[in-house]
Amino acid sequence: MFLLFMLLCFLIASENEGIKEEIQAPPQDRNRVEEVRSVPAILLHPFSFEASLPKVGEKMDYVYGPGKNHLFVPGPVNIPEPVIRAMNRNNEDYRSPAVPAMTKTLLEDVKKIFKTTTGTPFMIPTTGTGAWESALTNTLSPGDRIVSFLIGQFSLLWIDQQQRLKFNVDVVESEWGQGANLDVLAEKLAADHAHTIKAICIVHNETATGVTNNLATVRKLLDQYRHPALFLVDGVSSICALDFRMDEWGVDVALTGSQKALSLPTGIGIVCASPKALEASKSAKSVRVFFDWNDYLKFYKLGTFWPYTPSIQLLYGLRTALDLIFEEGLDNVIARHSRLGKATRLAVEAWGLKNCTQKEEWYSDTVTAVLVPPHIDSTEIVKRAWKRYNLSLGLGLNKVAGKVFRIGHLGNLNELQLLGCLAEQHPYDPFPDLMNLLCMQLRFLQENLVCIDAEAQCQVKLHGDGCQIEECNKGCTQKYGPKAYGICFFYAKPSDTCLCRYPC
Repeated sequence: MFLLFMLLCFLIASENEGIKEEIQAPPQDRNRVEEVRSVPAILLHPFSFEASLPKVGEKMDYVYGPGKNHLFVPGPVNIPEPVIRAMNRNNEDYRSPAVPAMTKTLLEDVKKIFKTTTGTPFMIPTTGTGAWESALTNTLSPGDRIVSFLIGQFSLLWIDQQQRLKFNVDVVESEWGQGANLDVLAEKLAADHAHTIKAICIVHNETATGVTNNLATVRKLLDQYRHPALFLVDGVSSICALDFRMDEWGVDVALTGSQKALSLPTGIGIVCASPKALEASKSAKSVRVFFDWNDYLKFYKLGTFWPYTPSIQLLYGLRTALDLIFEEGLDNVIARHSRLGKATRLAVEAWGLKNCTQKEEWYSDTVTAVLVPPHIDSTEIVKRAWKRYNLSLGLGLNKVAGKVFRIGHLGNLNELQLLGCLAEQHPYDPFPDLMNLLCMQLRFLQENLVCIDAEAQCQVKLHGDGCQIEECNKGCTQKYGPKAYGICFFYAKPSDTCLCRYPC
C-alpha cells in the first residue's frame, strides 16, 4: 500500500510533470486577477482565487483527469445519487399546493437534525455567510456587545461580518490549532454584572484547523453565572455530522449550510431560532430585509411558507437527503463520522505527520488538517493531488497557508471512499490482490497496525544522488523480514529518505 502523502511528496520533487496542455488565459480571467487584487488580503483564499489564476501574460495549465473527481474538501461534499436524481426535475409553481405541503414537512424534519422540538427553522436561499447575517441581524442591535472566538479562518470571517454590522465585538483569540478559550469566557461572564454582553458567538467546528469546540461547556458557564446572553452557534460543518443538541445545550440560534453534512449543492442556509431568539428579534434594531425572520413568520401563518421564490430542485434534494439520513439514523450518521475521523487521524499518525489540532479534546470528525514538514509547501501537495489523481484536498488558509492540507471526511461518505483518498497500492506491496489490499488498509486505518522506520538512510547511489527504490526495498527486507518493503520518501533533494514499512 503506497500512502498518498508519500506519493505526492515524490511527485513534487519529480521533474516529469506528465502530459498537460497549456492555454492562454482569456481576457476575462486576466481582468478577474485585477479585481481579486483589490480584495482585502485577509479575506483572500490563498489558492482558489489569486493564487490559482494566471498573472497577466502567463499561461494556465489544463489537465484532463480521467475518471470521477474524488472530492475530499470539507465542503462542498459528494452528493449521493438519490439526491441528484431527486433534483433532476423541472421548475414548479411554488404557490401551488404541492410545494407548501412539502415545505411543511421539511420544516418539521429539519428540526430533528438540530435536535430541537421548540426551535423555529428558516430555510433561506443563501450560503452559510448569509445564515450568519440572518442570525446576527434578527437578534441584535448595532452597538451590542458580543463575545466571539477567533480560532481559524471561518471564525475570523464571522467576526469580520460582526464588526462590519457595527456590533461591539469582544474578540477572544486563540492560537490556530487550539479551541475556544472558555476560561476567558468564564472571566468575562463573571465580571459582567450589568449584563452588557448580549450574545456569545462561537463556531462549533472550525474547518480551517480541524478544531471542534465544546458547546455544552459554554452553556454550563452561562448557567453558572446566570447570564442572559444569547447563545449563537455556527454549525455549518458540524450539524448532521457531529453531536449537536440545540435544546439540551440551550442554543438560541444555530445554523448550517446545505453543502456540508447534508450533502446537497450550495444554496440553502438553514437557521433555527429558539423562542428566546424569536422574542429578541422583536426588539432587535439591525437593518434586515432579505434575511428578516418576520417575513417568513407571516407566510408560515398563511400556510404558503415562502416570502420569495425558493429553489424547487434544492427542496426536493433536501427531502431526499433527510430521508437518507433518517433511514441510516442520525445517531448512526454521527457514529460513522466519528469512525472515519479516527481512521483519518490514525493514517496521519502512521505517515509520521502531525495533526494541526493540538489536543485530542478538540479533534474534529469532519475534517483533519495535516501539518507538513517546514520544507514542504502544502499548496503544492494539493495541486499535485488534483493534477495527478483528480483528487480535491483542502488548502491551508490564511495563517496556516502552505503549512497544512486538509482532508474532508463529512457527508454521504463510506470507508472505501475514504480509503481511495488515503492510500494507493505500492509496487512492492506483498498483498497485490485488491480485496486483500482493501482489508489490509481497513486494518491499518482502524487498528494502526503498520510501523514506519524513518531512520534507515539509503546509502547506495546507482544513478546520481538520492534514494534508489530497489536498494531501499532490499535493505528493508533484510532488516525487517520478507513482509517489509521500502519507500523512497522525497523530503528534499539530495537527502532523500528510505522509509521501511513492515507489520508491527
